[in-house]
Amino acid sequence: MGAFFLLRDSDSPRLEARRDTLLAALARQGFRTPRCFAAAGCKIYLYDKLLAAHENAYREDEDNFCLSVGTFLYRGEIGAAALQRFHADFRPDAIAWDHIAGQFCLIVAKHGAVHLISDRIGLYKTYRSADGAVISSSLLAVAAVADRLTVDAQSVYEYVFLGAPYGNRTVFEEIAQVDPDALLCIRPDGVSSIDLATVAHAVSDLPFTELLAQNLATLRRYFGMLAQRFGDRISTALSGGYDSRLMLALLRSCGVQPYVYVYGADDDCDVRVARRIAAGEGFPLFHTDKQTGPRRGIDEVAAAVEDNLHFFDGTPYAGIFDDGTDARTRCERCCDGHLTLNGMAGELYRRPDVANRPFDSLEVVWRYFCGFDPTICSERFAADAYCDALANKIRQTLRSGDPLSRADVTWVIPTFYARYWAGGTVSINNRLSPALLPLCDLAIVRDSIRLPIAQRCYGLFEAALIRAVDPRLASYDSCAGHDFTSPPPLDRIVTEWRTTVTAPIAYRFKARPHAPHPYYLAGPYVGTVLDTSFPYLRRFVHLDRVRDAHQYNRICTLECLFEKLSPSV
Repeated sequence: MGAFFLLRDSDSPRLEARRDTLLAALARQGFRTPRCFAAAGCKIYLYDKLLAAHENAYREDEDNFCLSVGTFLYRGEIGAAALQRFHADFRPDAIAWDHIAGQFCLIVAKHGAVHLISDRIGLYKTYRSADGAVISSSLLAVAAVADRLTVDAQSVYEYVFLGAPYGNRTVFEEIAQVDPDALLCIRPDGVSSIDLATVAHAVSDLPFTELLAQNLATLRRYFGMLAQRFGDRISTALSGGYDSRLMLALLRSCGVQPYVYVYGADDDCDVRVARRIAAGEGFPLFHTDKQTGPRRGIDEVAAAVEDNLHFFDGTPYAGIFDDGTDARTRCERCCDGHLTLNGMAGELYRRPDVANRPFDSLEVVWRYFCGFDPTICSERFAADAYCDALANKIRQTLRSGDPLSRADVTWVIPTFYARYWAGGTVSINNRLSPALLPLCDLAIVRDSIRLPIAQRCYGLFEAALIRAVDPRLASYDSCAGHDFTSPPPLDRIVTEWRTTVTAPIAYRFKARPHAPHPYYLAGPYVGTVLDTSFPYLRRFVHLDRVRDAHQYNRICTLECLFEKLSPSV
C-alpha cells in the first residue's frame, strides 16, 4: 500500500543488481522488508505504508493475486476483501469502474498475465523505465537503475512554472509516468497496453434542482462509504473556502468527528474563518503556522533537505527546500493511521473559468498554464514551442483535436491540471497512510463535470451543496467575502468576472518586487546542499531574475537532484 517496484525477468543477467539497487533506493525512503510476488515473468516487491497497518495484498495461489498501492475501494470494501472481490471480477475488457473508488495502482496477476491499473482520473503516480523492464511508484527508484539519464528541457520548465511535469513525462527523458488512460499488460513475451474508453463528460441540460440532487446523492454515498470504513479516523483541513467546508459538512452528516486542522499565520483569512467555525461548533482545531517555528541551523536544514528529497520522491510541487516542517505535519495528520483527505481540484463545482464556447488547445494553455515570467528563462527557452508542447499534451490526453468542445475544456481540470499537479500530493500522502482527493474521485467528477457554466458562477452550486448538507455550517462567513447562505455580493461578482475574462498571461506584466525568500533559501543554506553556481539550472534560467520563491525552491530542487544523479543535458 505504501510503495512497490516491478522487475521483468527479460534482463536476467542484471536482475539481481537492479533488484538490490531498487531495494536500497526504497530503504532510503523509509520502506522496509517488502513481500515478493512472481507471475508472468515478473517479480513484484510490495511495501506496507509507513505509518498505517493496512492489508494491501490478496493471493489466490502462487500465480494469481491482486496487490494495491495507494487507497483502493471496491464495492464499498477496502483492503484484502476489496482486492479479493476485484480479482474475482477482473476482466481486462470490462473493468467495473462504477464500483471503484480511490487513488491507486493495482497489480493484478490472472490468466498468465500481470495487469497494471491506475485510478481512472490518473492521480496516483507510477513510473516506468525506457525499456519497460522496471516499473515503480518511486521516481527516484527508477532513476537509480537507469543506464543513463538525460534532462527533459520541456519538463524542467513545466516543473519550475507549474509545479509538475505534464503529459506522462518526467524531468528525465528515459523515465515516463505510466499512462493512466491505458491498461498495461505484461506477459513473459513482452509488454502491451490497452487504451481505456474515454469517460463521458457532456454538459447536462437538467435544471439546477435535479443536478443538485444527483450530485448530493453521489457525495453522500461516497462519504458514507468512508465513514463506514474509517469512522472518526479521518483527517481533513478547514479553510475559508468552499471545498474543505463541503467535505467537513459531509463527514459530520455521517456522524464522523474528524481531526480538523488549518495552516497559516494567525491573521490569515483561512485561519480566522476556521477558528470561528470550530469555536461555534465546539470541535477542536489543530492550527500550525509553518513560518513561526524555531529557525534551524544550516546543518539541520541541509539534513532536512536531504531527507525531503527522498520523502517527497524528488520533485514535489512545493520543492524540497524547507526545515522539515512539511514532512512533519503530513506525518502528524495521519499518525494513528488516519485517512487523510484533501480538497484539491474542487473547482468543477464553482469555477466558470472561461467563456461558454469551443476553444483551441493553445487558448486553453494560455488560460490555465501561462502564469509565468519568460524573462527569467535562458536563451534556450522558446515560449511558442513551450506552449505548443503543452497544447499537444492536452490534445493527446483528451484524444481530441482542435477546436475543443466546452465540455473538453472543463475535462482538462481533472485529467490534466489535477492529474499532474494534485496527483503528486495524494501519491506522497499515500506512502504514509490511506489518503484521498474525494472531489477528484471518478464518480464525483462524472457528476460535477456535467454542470453548466452558469450554475458554477460565483460558487452558487457548491454553496447550495453545503447548505443542503449542513445549513448551520454554511452560515459562517468565508474568505470569499460572504457566507454560503446569502447571494454573492457585487464585489464578488466583479472579482470573478475579471478573473474569468483576464488570462493569467497578465502575470508577465505585473510588477514583481524582490520579496525576501524564506530563510532556508538564503545562500548559506542552499550552498551547503548544492553548488550555488547552479551548473545545471543556469542553462535554463537566469537565477538573478527569479522573484517567485516557489519557483526558486523548485529550481533549487532540480539542481540538487541533477547534481546527485548527473544526467546529461
